[in-house]
Amino acid sequence: MVAMVLGSIHAFSVFLDPLETLFATSRATVSLIYASGLVFLTTAVLFGPALYSRLQPATIYIVIAVLGATGAGLASIANGLDLVWIGYSLAFGLANGLG
Repeated sequence: MVAMVLGSIHAFSVFLDPLETLFATSRATVSLIYASGLVFLTTAVLFGPALYSRLQPATIYIVIAVLGATGAGLASIANGLDLVWIGYSLAFGLANGLG
């Protein structure tokens, strides 16, 4: 269940056209959001084991769920690409890597 929900980071391509139109920007600029998300995902995968050994599985799951929901929520209410980047790339990307 966690993998299915968090794996949705790879469905970013459905957001390309709407984000380009909404923020009147190029595909390359919008694609940087996904690319940054993958960087944060990879970083979380690399450093996740340090966190896993210190916390209980239920606590880790709650942290991941809150981080992912917060990131998706921030991206959904964004008025600019900067908040989409923080929500989707940073928070949602980290949640995906930890999950």
